Amino acid sequence: MSLKGNTYWFAREINIRGERIDDPPDFLICFDFTTERFGPRLHLPFHSHSDDTVILSSVREEQLAVLIKRFDLWRMEIWVTTKIEPKEVSWNKLFLAVDMIPLITAFQFCNVSFFIDEKKNVVVVLGKDVLNTRNIANIIGNDGYFKQVDLGESTNKYCYPLVCSFVPSSVQIKQATRVMHHHHIVLVGKDGRIICFGYFGFLYLLYIFLSYLCFR
Repeated sequence: MSLKGNTYWFAREINIRGERIDDPPDFLICFDFTTERFGPRLHLPFHSHSDDTVILSSVREEQLAVLIKRFDLWRMEIWVTTKIEPKEVSWNKLFLAVDMIPLITAFQFCNVSFFIDEKKNVVVVLGKDVLNTRNIANIIGNDGYFKQVDLGESTNKYCYPLVCSFVPSSVQIKQATRVMHHHHIVLVGKDGRIICFGYFGFLYLLYIFLSYLCFR
């Protein structure tokens, strides 16, 4: 996840000698492009297990949001930072906590991405329907609020919707534009939010990132 010119990853400790770690520590780690170095481990407001799902997102290009879905409890939590720097992080109170059991048959919680709406206190989770045939935006809030928006047919069962947020600088994009290239679709909205659908959209973003590292 790119934020304020740096890139953050969710990570778990591994043993390079191949020895099993039953409950490995998890953390965030940042690559600082100013120093061209990785920073120290940054603590999370929870501890996850290997079967849990952990996903990162940005909030207004200022803060970091992290989603965890507990595998054993079927509970989804979202936390937002109050301060995020390459060497320091602090977390706000829990943004949202949802019992996912009533939503088991609503959509697949697999390879999802998300963003939050702070004003409406909801999270939008991009994924697929249970039949793996439609791209779906799932809007989830407090007190059982749940709404689905159909984003269209999924032409490849291995491709999943991917949402990436950014804040435009000097040029404001006024109209929604649809760009198609091979098997990925990019939607650019009025607020500057880009939605990349599919595996090739992700590869394109990865290519830009790696090009920056190699040729800067």
